Amino acid sequence: MSSLQYPFLHNRDTFVTTSILGVTLTISLGAFAWGREGHEIIVIVAEHYTRPKTAALMRELLVQESPEEASVWADEYRHDYRETA
Repeated sequence: MSSLQYPFLHNRDTFVTTSILGVTLTISLGAFAWGREGHEIIVIVAEHYTRPKTAALMRELLVQESPEEASVWADEYRHDYRETA
């Protein structure tokens, strides 16, 4: 009996979808680490969409540093204290 007569266990669409998903997840792992610049950009965008009163209260809470600096403290702390990573 020819091997062409046996049905495939999975069709081609399942294989292609699984392959694309695998490649996408592998490539996107680096996207989870934004770094300093990524966090600062998110703060700038968030401030743009925040109500003025809310932004003023946030700045009042962060008297000693800017929101951009506050957004990266956890990353900087993690580098000094590896057990918190």
